[in-house]
Amino acid sequence: VITVNFKQQTANNVVVYPNPVKGNTIGLQLQDLEKGMYSVRILSIEGKEVYKQQLQVNGSSLNTTINPSTKLAQGTYTLQVVGKSTTYTQKVVVE
Repeated sequence: VITVNFKQQTANNVVVYPNPVKGNTIGLQLQDLEKGMYSVRILSIEGKEVYKQQLQVNGSSLNTTINPSTKLAQGTYTLQVVGKSTTYTQKVVVE
């Protein structure tokens, strides 16, 4: 008998605010994450990477802002937070 535990990856671990985003500043709140290095990526609806940043999480939570160097066009994007063993995904709408 093998027991497998799946840790559910909910959107509550990654909160984007405000959503929809106005302007070019995105607030990002990370909660209940393991310590370590994370990659934050913003992908267009076509799957093209439009932004990437590395974040070091030293505690169980982190609040930060993302300011892409090029203005994001209006539309829907996918924000990914990729860690060593988990990936969190959140939809972001830019107005």
